[in-house]
Amino acid sequence: MGRTMAFAIALVLALPACTSDTAEFDTYTEEDGSVWIVSDCPGTDQLLNGEPDGLPAVDGIQTREEIESWLGSGSSSRIIPRNGQAWERNADGTVYTVAVKDFMIEVTVDSPSDCPGVPTMNNGVPVIFRIEGG
Repeated sequence: MGRTMAFAIALVLALPACTSDTAEFDTYTEEDGSVWIVSDCPGTDQLLNGEPDGLPAVDGIQTREEIESWLGSGSSSRIIPRNGQAWERNADGTVYTVAVKDFMIEVTVDSPSDCPGVPTMNNGVPVIFRIEGG
């Protein structure tokens, strides 16, 4: 995940398909055009748009209700709109990306020592991290 950050930091306002909830997150664009969502934990940024590798699969996209059913509710996590790209495969095996209205999980951790070191997905749903008070 070489970060030659052509730092076009933008504030993205993502709107979910079925609710009036909004989520704000910072993004940056790399020289190759890939757009990444900024996570507070080093090494855990999530790909929003770009090459299929690192994006969620279209056939794994879940509704908010589906995610809530297995994630449950807790004070350290919330489900927020992602609304980026996902990958799909043609009958001939060709992989391509499509725009989707989907969700991700935002997890709040107490300190950097609680951070994982790599991008994380939970049941195919991207996870970003916020450090408490960070």
